[in-house]
Amino acid sequence: MGKHVHHVLAQLGYRLIEDAWAEGGRRSYVSNEDADRDLLKDLQTLLADYGWTKHPNILRAFINARLVELLEIEIGGRETGGHLLHHLKVAPPRF
Repeated sequence: MGKHVHHVLAQLGYRLIEDAWAEGGRRSYVSNEDADRDLLKDLQTLLADYGWTKHPNILRAFINARLVELLEIEIGGRETGGHLLHHLKVAPPRF
């Protein structure tokens, strides 16, 4: 399923810059768009179709409980445009 998310992100214009999925459960992508409120809202709506929800505690992050994966947006600094998106495997919740 992680591969499917990769294809969805590529269709949205994200470019893969680091792929350590097999070794460490992590991929990093870059986008030239600013991670503004509109982009985050659009991303939330689109990802909901694939079982992703807004993370309850992490700002600018989405979680898929079924896949036990996280998407986290890292905004660019003042003098940079665009943003990074990190796709991570996360530890399953303990009950």
